Amino acid sequence: MRKALATLALSGLLLSGFTVPPAPPASAVPLGPSSEQVDTDHQISNLTLRIANDPRLLAIGYTNDIAHGGATVTANATAPGAERIEYFWVPAGHDAPTPDALDMGAVMTLDSGLWFDRAPVTIWARATWPDGEIRESSTRLDTGYVSGQAATFKAPASIRPGTMISGDIIQLGPLAKAAAEQGHVSIVWRAQSKANQGRLWNQAAKFGMGPLAIQPSWRGTSLILQVSIESPEGWNIESSSIRIPIEDVDPAPVKVSLPPFAMGLHRSFGAKITNLPAGSIQEVQWIHNGKIARDFTAHFGPHFAPETNLPGDTLQVKVRSVFPDGTITAPAVSNKVVLSTPAFKAPPTTLVGSPLVGQKLTAVRGEGYVPPKVKVTRQWLRDGKAIPGATGTTYKLGPADGNKKISVTTSYKPFDRAAVSSTSRATAKVKLLLMRIGVVETAGTAKPGRTLSARTAHWQKGAAFEYQWLRAGKPIKGATKPKYTVTKTDAGKRIALRATATLPGYKTVVKSSHSKLVAKR
Repeated sequence: MRKALATLALSGLLLSGFTVPPAPPASAVPLGPSSEQVDTDHQISNLTLRIANDPRLLAIGYTNDIAHGGATVTANATAPGAERIEYFWVPAGHDAPTPDALDMGAVMTLDSGLWFDRAPVTIWARATWPDGEIRESSTRLDTGYVSGQAATFKAPASIRPGTMISGDIIQLGPLAKAAAEQGHVSIVWRAQSKANQGRLWNQAAKFGMGPLAIQPSWRGTSLILQVSIESPEGWNIESSSIRIPIEDVDPAPVKVSLPPFAMGLHRSFGAKITNLPAGSIQEVQWIHNGKIARDFTAHFGPHFAPETNLPGDTLQVKVRSVFPDGTITAPAVSNKVVLSTPAFKAPPTTLVGSPLVGQKLTAVRGEGYVPPKVKVTRQWLRDGKAIPGATGTTYKLGPADGNKKISVTTSYKPFDRAAVSSTSRATAKVKLLLMRIGVVETAGTAKPGRTLSARTAHWQKGAAFEYQWLRAGKPIKGATKPKYTVTKTDAGKRIALRATATLPGYKTVVKSSHSKLVAKR
């Protein structure tokens, strides 16, 4: 009830203020000197204020001795021996509270709708002792905004119609960055247009930081960029803006050219268009043998396939730009080209497939013109050398291709000109298959004069083996047969067998058996 009365008492004097710093932790802060009453028996001391932030509001916090809308301020006074302490929140410039004023409580939340910018408030503490003695102490609290710029700008001195201006020119200030996290920053690009009687009026051209295309109808006016920090209730707390002059010139003209062309059945021709104005659509007109074959349209773009084309035919193209504001630029005209007998270059050849033994590779023809009545042949290559009989569109990788690079040459022989060819890029080295690995064991008694035998099992079918007997881990000279007769030299030493398994198309595997200790007798 007391807080409600306090709010009503202040509502006619104080107006809203919002700020956007990140909420700092609550802390006890002495705010200004206290007019303490000094008495050996009765005194008020340590009148302090604690400002805490309300995280539910955008405009919260404090800077030094300034509190803002949404902050909660707690007063605390010490009066030893007093039977009660009352608190009163009075706008600065008003007298001390009257003796019959109601206690307003030690805690006050600064309602964002009640506070003037930088409006000071005096907090009074009144202590009453049992003997009837009354003492008062006060301190001042300032309320208001945290000052700071919403944004700064890195803008050009002027900008030409038909170009694009980037949102990167906006540099949000710390308050705006904090507010943007809660969605309370407004960014508006406003373009000036000439209304009746030459007057200018502003219209919102784009919202947000994205880039903006400058329209021709804006020439000779200005682009206005405004960044505003808004409160949740819609108050415009702070804003920054910049005015960028728009040059009174036409957009830079588009450029168009045609490369030398050769005739070809069902061939499509393309124009090279550069210097395109930002935010515009290009419309193209094609002129074939001096007549308009396709009028201005953006549907087909810069490509054109005439119904007939023969050596000696001429082609020319015109390009114009159409802007969203309705401006249509004068068309740029290309050079005129004369079609000739086409020079034939073999289309590129690429390989599709995995370079692994047992897999299939496929030769694929890339984009390019191929004349009619052409004979196509292929030759597969292994490390650059022809593979006998490999002349199809596909090739299956065999054991001989392991660790080799494979490529293919495609040859074209037209009926009316010389043959041309293209060779694909070689594959990486063809990978060998992984062999199923079995066991390697020795059978027999490890004793001088006795014979040990090699045993292999569960290996890849068809695998061939080479053997090497080992004494104390080192090869025994000449001991490369499946059987080995133990000698006196082996007595007291460990004998093992190392087997090397090979199979065409598979990786070679080397595996050793467990060793056996040869008895000394």
